Amino acid sequence: MGFMYRFGYRLNRGNHLMRPKLECGYAEIECLINSWVLSERNRNLMKRRLLDGIRFEKLAEEFDLSVRQTKNIVYKEQDVIFKHIKLH
Repeated sequence: MGFMYRFGYRLNRGNHLMRPKLECGYAEIECLINSWVLSERNRNLMKRRLLDGIRFEKLAEEFDLSVRQTKNIVYKEQDVIFKHIKLH
């Protein structure tokens, strides 16, 4: 799905990198996007990326942006969103 992003890794007892587990689902991600992404265009773009798993190239085409602009928006907004996700 669309939740495969850089969350921040930690080491387990065997010094292997582990991804923290998310305590949120589709509805909570949608709520976080609606609450913390201020621009309507960026909200729609983030929903398409995080919830629908659409690739950057398709998003760029859909929102009439360059791929680089699309990536910049996604990375900036996902940092804002992910600060509010509970990790354990």
